[in-house]
Amino acid sequence: MTEINILLVDLLEKASSLMLAWLDDNLVKYLGIDANHLDLINTTLQIFSLIGVAVLIFLRIRSLQAANKSWHSIIIRMVLFLIVLILALSFVVQFFPTKTLGDVTPPEETDISINIKVEDLSYSQAMTQCQENGWHLATFTNEEEFEQITSKIPEAYRKYQLYIGAFRLPGATHYYCHNDYQTFGSPIDEMSGIWHEGEPSFFDWRLDLEETYVAIYWSSVEQKWLCNDVSDTFLMKTHDFDGLIGYVYFQD
Repeated sequence: MTEINILLVDLLEKASSLMLAWLDDNLVKYLGIDANHLDLINTTLQIFSLIGVAVLIFLRIRSLQAANKSWHSIIIRMVLFLIVLILALSFVVQFFPTKTLGDVTPPEETDISINIKVEDLSYSQAMTQCQENGWHLATFTNEEEFEQITSKIPEAYRKYQLYIGAFRLPGATHYYCHNDYQTFGSPIDEMSGIWHEGEPSFFDWRLDLEETYVAIYWSSVEQKWLCNDVSDTFLMKTHDFDGLIGYVYFQD
């Protein structure tokens, strides 16, 4: 292999490393991937990154062998190459700051106190737990209160779907907040600022289920919590959210 080919392999190594680092940091911001799937995608990226690095190291060794370098020289060159690459990437990253899930303005303190319980439950099961313990699923009367409640949710819960105290009767066209199924206030589906685009949808066509309850999830695109209507039994038909279900509640 000629010196030009060796140089091309070096450039490919550096370009691939930079591309993988940039893609991993900007996956949510630029591709609109929701936090629910971020862990899986990052793990996949890391696996492909390791495979890619292994392939590139193999090509680098072959290029040095083709250049008639001894194994002792190859090992020394590879160690030096990796050290230089790591230092170069560390230097470059300083000049390309990215916005991650954690870059959120800290919320102002409010008098609203919330609690969160994580467990793979249906909505009705979450309601039963609340009733048995004297709790109430979190409710609100306007968008400001909704933002006050969601601002209290720690970042660690951004990968979860969290039930809140809102539902509609089957066949009805409006969602209301409720305390033990006693509705109050104005229809929350008219609060456009708290819903994901296209929601509420009233029906999950993929799972063939009517949706009558409300959960919130963290939108990495809009960088805030949004509402989404869900079915009471969707966990029975999909494993997409195994270990990623919970609810927000008020404790009397």
